[in-house]
Amino acid sequence: MGKSSPKAPDPVATAQAQGAANEQAARTTAKLNNPDTYGPGGTVTHGYGVDGDKDHVEVHTNLSPAQQQIYDNQTNMGITTSGAANDAAGHMAGLLKEDLNTKGLMGWGMGADGVKLPAMTSTLSGAGQGLVGGVPLAGQGIQTGLAGAGQGVRTDVAGAGQGIRSSIGGAGEGIQSGVTGAGQGVNQTFDQGSSMGRIGVDNFSTDRQAVSDALLARTEPQQERDRTALEARLAAQGFTSGSQGYHDAADELNRQKNDARMQAVLAGGQEQSRLFGLDVTRTGFNNAASQTETAARNTALQMGNAAQGQSFGQGVTAAQFANAAQEQGFGQRAQDAGFTNTAQAQGFGQGVTADSFANAGQAQAFGQTAQAGQFANTAQAQEVDQLQRNAALTNAAQGQGFDQAASAAGFGNQARAQAVNETYAQSDNQTKLRQQQLAERLMLRAQPVNEVSALFGLGNGVQMPQQAQVSPTQVAAPDYQGLVSNKYKTDSANAASANSSTAAAGVALASAAVIAI
Repeated sequence: MGKSSPKAPDPVATAQAQGAANEQAARTTAKLNNPDTYGPGGTVTHGYGVDGDKDHVEVHTNLSPAQQQIYDNQTNMGITTSGAANDAAGHMAGLLKEDLNTKGLMGWGMGADGVKLPAMTSTLSGAGQGLVGGVPLAGQGIQTGLAGAGQGVRTDVAGAGQGIRSSIGGAGEGIQSGVTGAGQGVNQTFDQGSSMGRIGVDNFSTDRQAVSDALLARTEPQQERDRTALEARLAAQGFTSGSQGYHDAADELNRQKNDARMQAVLAGGQEQSRLFGLDVTRTGFNNAASQTETAARNTALQMGNAAQGQSFGQGVTAAQFANAAQEQGFGQRAQDAGFTNTAQAQGFGQGVTADSFANAGQAQAFGQTAQAGQFANTAQAQEVDQLQRNAALTNAAQGQGFDQAASAAGFGNQARAQAVNETYAQSDNQTKLRQQQLAERLMLRAQPVNEVSALFGLGNGVQMPQQAQVSPTQVAAPDYQGLVSNKYKTDSANAASANSSTAAAGVALASAAVIAI
């Protein structure tokens, strides 16, 4: 008879047994991973099976006597300081309701407004004055005729009309009909001087950003240290991230950081405004200098034109003088012709003693008269030459005086520019002093706020005992379901093997019986 197969395991009972094993393993793991902790600051102990519930666990934290005293003192001090902080906050609120008073502060620098500066010299006195444009006596006093000329000369002497000169060499030659340099060298252009400047080419945004970045670079490291200290203080006081106290403290720190950033941006904007104002002043000063330069250059052009006019006038005088000299030469050649005719007459008169003697006397008188006329003309020419040189000396002295006046005007304008620079430097110093005074008042206004903030942050929190950190331990429950399943499989296999052996034995017996028959 074969062996019967084993009964299949009950799945509900198997699952319940596995669940009980798992539950027990979980309790064991929890106890192993949460040991009691004992230290100088106190103890952390655990209670299991509270009120008969084996899954009810309590954690007990007990401070040491010293830490318990610190905790009590800290609590009492918090009550005291919070009351003081509330009283101070009421006083601070009253201060913040009042506007910032700037009475008594030094005024802002006003640049050159209202400052009496030396006048700008744009014109030169005496320009074009005192020039000598003509020479007295020019062309005056020249003797153009000889007294007694042609009188007492015998005309009825043999040889009359022979050897007499009827023309004068050089007549009409050498006369100047034009003046050299007429219309040349006259300045007809207007010199505009240096180019005028424009405002707004640079808005100084880069300088504004540089100032803001520099201030932030100074404050941000301290802000980061303040944040680290605040987080440590909050953690020591038991405020965790996400709690209301932690949120309020972090919000206050962020507002302070934002105020510092706004102060940096405001300082950058003030620096940009200051640089723009300096650019406006510099551009206006450069434009004024350009206008002064334009006026000076065009005054020089006008002086050049006046000098060219003077030179042209002197050229006219020189041409007139040359024509007078040519006329004088013509007269002398005419005199020479007369002399020749006289000599001819004298030679002709040698044949007639009385006529010759008479003509000789007349010729002698005429020659003396001519000599006197030549001497007088020479003296007149010398006088005109001296007057011309005196006029040139006068004009040179006038030019030297004009140059000295121009130098004095340039010195005066330079002094005015120096006065403007000193005025703006004094204005900048006054503005900086006002900014320092304003910063001091802002600091005094912020002092009560800082004191209230300090009152809220007093105290070194209590050192609460912490549970010891241990390496996690996992207790595995036995695989009850696997064991039951393996046992069932083994029993089933054994039963099948036994049945196979029984069947083989029965077949062998039956075969043996058949053979025996």
